[in-house]
Amino acid sequence: FGPVYPELMRSYYRRAKQSGQKIVLLPQAFGPFTNARVAEAMMEIFQLADLVFARDSLSFDYLVGLNGRLPHIKIAPDFTNLVQPIVPQGEAIWHNQPCIIPNQRMLAKTAADVQAGYIPFLTGIVQYLQAKGLRPFLLVHETQADLAVCQAIVAGLATAVPIVHEPDALKIKGIIGQSLITVSSRYHGLISSLAQGVPVLATGWSHKYQKLLEDYGCPEYLVSPLITTSDIAPLIDSMIEEPNRTQLINRLNKANERLQMSTMAM
Repeated sequence: FGPVYPELMRSYYRRAKQSGQKIVLLPQAFGPFTNARVAEAMMEIFQLADLVFARDSLSFDYLVGLNGRLPHIKIAPDFTNLVQPIVPQGEAIWHNQPCIIPNQRMLAKTAADVQAGYIPFLTGIVQYLQAKGLRPFLLVHETQADLAVCQAIVAGLATAVPIVHEPDALKIKGIIGQSLITVSSRYHGLISSLAQGVPVLATGWSHKYQKLLEDYGCPEYLVSPLITTSDIAPLIDSMIEEPNRTQLINRLNKANERLQMSTMAM
């Protein structure tokens, strides 16, 4: 996101440290630090902090490359795996149906060919799910820009699907937990799925997506938007059809127990 935000953070943490405050950076993705101004600012931030948690092993390696191996830099998963959802009241159009969560950053943070293929990719998945007799819906997970992506997907469909726009983050997690599967490009949409044992198909623009699915033991479910619907169909079927579905859910639940313990330890 450029150097301005890290430099503002550095100024803030300098003042905090001078006031005797403790500084803890909770789990997040870090790096790569290819911009010199970003690297300089972040190096001092990590030195000012009393405790730093990288969210994955690659982020940790980026920190070691920047600062050396420091005892106050550790690894812990995203803490939202402990957050309890709220299931919204009312008509449950999402119950046991596929949940599609777009991310406008896939149109801003990726290569030109991925940007061009992203909306057709999601449109093709929706059409495939409809052909299987399912009723997929689109979920706006974070921003108004994501709503525009949802609308672009609906515009390409012969049979429209509902767009769910829920402002309460806990209810969003509740909706995801009631879903049959999730197809998500939003990081926390993926965590909300994985932590509730809902099979996911992921696309992403950062190493944090790959590492998250590795943590949950299902890295094969991270795919490129350049893949065709026919090529991806076996993966989608494996999320829905038995016996693989139950085996996958058991794998996710087992991984989540381990990751929740790591969060509590953090």
